[in-house]
Amino acid sequence: MKSIFFGYFLLFGGIVHSQVNMVAHYAMDDCSLNDELRNFDGFIFGNLCSCGAFSNGLQLNGNEVGDFSEGLSSVFQSDYTLSFYASFDESVNRSMDIFSLTASCNSDTALLIRYVPDFNLFRVRFSDSPDNRIELSAIIENPSCMNYIALAIESGTGRLYINNVLSDEQSAISAFSFSPVAGVNFTLSDSPCNDIPIGGDVRFSGRIDELKIYDGALSLRDIRSQDLKPNQIILGDTTIFEGESVVLRTGQFCTDMFSWSPDTGLTDPTASQPIAIPPLGTTTYMLSINDGSCVATDEVSVNVVNREQLTCADLILPNTFTPNGDGVNDFFGLSNSFLVDELISFEIFDKWGGRIFQTNTIDAGWNGRRLDNQVDVGNSSYVYKVSYNCGGEKYVVTGVVNVLR
Repeated sequence: MKSIFFGYFLLFGGIVHSQVNMVAHYAMDDCSLNDELRNFDGFIFGNLCSCGAFSNGLQLNGNEVGDFSEGLSSVFQSDYTLSFYASFDESVNRSMDIFSLTASCNSDTALLIRYVPDFNLFRVRFSDSPDNRIELSAIIENPSCMNYIALAIESGTGRLYINNVLSDEQSAISAFSFSPVAGVNFTLSDSPCNDIPIGGDVRFSGRIDELKIYDGALSLRDIRSQDLKPNQIILGDTTIFEGESVVLRTGQFCTDMFSWSPDTGLTDPTASQPIAIPPLGTTTYMLSINDGSCVATDEVSVNVVNREQLTCADLILPNTFTPNGDGVNDFFGLSNSFLVDELISFEIFDKWGGRIFQTNTIDAGWNGRRLDNQVDVGNSSYVYKVSYNCGGEKYVVTGVVNVLR
């Protein structure tokens, strides 16, 4: 499985990126274009509820259109990031319009986001003048499944990310100075190019969910941290002690049909999130799903160790925990604290380098709170540092822990 790694430190050193703010979030759980942040509400004309990346999403069948608040257009005048999830109707044989911000199809000031089913090709055009533009494209490998897509514009450079991979990057002649035409709004499946009978686009057919817009360019690490991982295993590769168990946690699926293999040590190989009690060594579990249109696979490795064979340097901490109050995996701490003769310090740092937890009590764990407040909702990551004495020597261990709600 691709790891859920996300960090803001290099060798436990400096901060990589400054803060970027989310300015609009269209969760679509109620099958609308209401902004969860209450900044830029939109309206969908004709819509169907569907299973999404998280809870519900929108199902568009080539007839529905969405219109967003006029104020949202101003966000695209400077650096920004736009991310969303989408699956695509492969029976359509013309370029599909997804999002757009333009007065006309041949306008020199335009943001056009499209998908071409015949070639599984996702395309973006962004321009502020006839000569200053970028055109990005990438292949969608599994268009029938929910794909995580992000577009980041930074000065004159555009980056297109597909499923947490930088798929295309291009720089314009100069930094963008994008000025949308007054009265022209950002739209969903309502581009002026849809009105062209020959060579034009058609309205979007497929599912769409979790549209988020930020007031700056997110890094790849930032983008990965926001991934809800639909149709995937959330649990990262994990180490446990012999005889212990671990829940194989997954994201949302639009099916009740699951198949895990091998079934060694699994409570139920047909469950979405079975409990695993594997034997000594490493067992790699593969999950296969088929919801009638989306066929997807993912895998995770569980390493089982004998606690009696560990040395002082083999301090183990999990790479994920779930402080959601369900009584399971609610605290993050040392898995094999019996190795430690003296705990000098156990510290947790946020992405800006601020220390949000510290203890020298060996059995104390972090509950995912900062000053009695829940940390960032969703998949967030923090750096830990453990200093301890064992066998007359000092050891320091650092790493990244992922908080999953």
